[in-house]
Amino acid sequence: MSPGLKSLAALVAAAAMVGAAVVGRGALETKKERDDLRLTVACDPLAQAFCEAAAAADPRVTVKVEAPDVTTKRLVGLQAGERPDIQAWVSVGPWLQMADGRRPGQARLQRGDPHFVSSTPLVLVTRAGQRLDACGKPPAGCLPLPRSSVGLPSPRSSGIGLAGLAQVVLAATGTAAAELDRSVIESGSAVPVIDALERATNPTAGLEQLNANFAQANPLVTTQAAAAAVGSRAAVIPSDPPVRAVLQVGLLDETARLAMGGSGPAGRALAKAATDAGWGPPLDPAGGLPDPGVLAALQDAWRGP
Repeated sequence: MSPGLKSLAALVAAAAMVGAAVVGRGALETKKERDDLRLTVACDPLAQAFCEAAAAADPRVTVKVEAPDVTTKRLVGLQAGERPDIQAWVSVGPWLQMADGRRPGQARLQRGDPHFVSSTPLVLVTRAGQRLDACGKPPAGCLPLPRSSVGLPSPRSSGIGLAGLAQVVLAATGTAAAELDRSVIESGSAVPVIDALERATNPTAGLEQLNANFAQANPLVTTQAAAAAVGSRAAVIPSDPPVRAVLQVGLLDETARLAMGGSGPAGRALAKAATDAGWGPPLDPAGGLPDPGVLAALQDAWRGP
């Protein structure tokens, strides 16, 4: 080999060694970043069992279970430049997007797109053989029934309750989800619908009403996953228009995706726990609901329990 070729070969070998060192150092730094990661994850009580499975699968994750309206209040109250005390938020519904919308003029808290985990359709559970569409509209549009309260979780603190309120408004007014806006909610056809529902809602009534023959509330607004235990004891009526509760992970720190994203250990455990509980794929991330700003307007319009 000529002296020139020997010099070139030595140069190439040296460059390869430097490259390997850089790659190795990068891999070590990435591993250290992953090992050093510590996350506090706010968890919607509706997803508590799923969050606990996620934390069990990844010791870097600490779960903080609290109602989403409590998390919202804390995030909305942050001063400019103040860091949130959570790095991710597991919720049923777009609570982080709604919280950001309640912070006009401030930097967004959400980092990147949410991770949509799974979803389950909303349903109405009522007495076997009972019809709910006597008013000529879809069943949800006929609520509340005469002399009956609706078993609706509070839309102020429950993603299922908020989705249920939206379902009733969409069905009663005949408005498409994409067309529902603040004017319809605040001064249009949704006003009497919301007023009537506010006066006849029992937010604490659950599936135990099956044993009480729906004495306290009829029907119950719940999810298909939860209603699976009903069997033949009651009628389970699909939502019309179709509405789904969507389980999602909102990121307030991009590093949280390492654990809580779809390929992270906690994220995989979260999804498996939801699947085991009867939840299905996320499908439409909006769940057939209006956008987060309109959902926030529905919350603001709600004066019921």
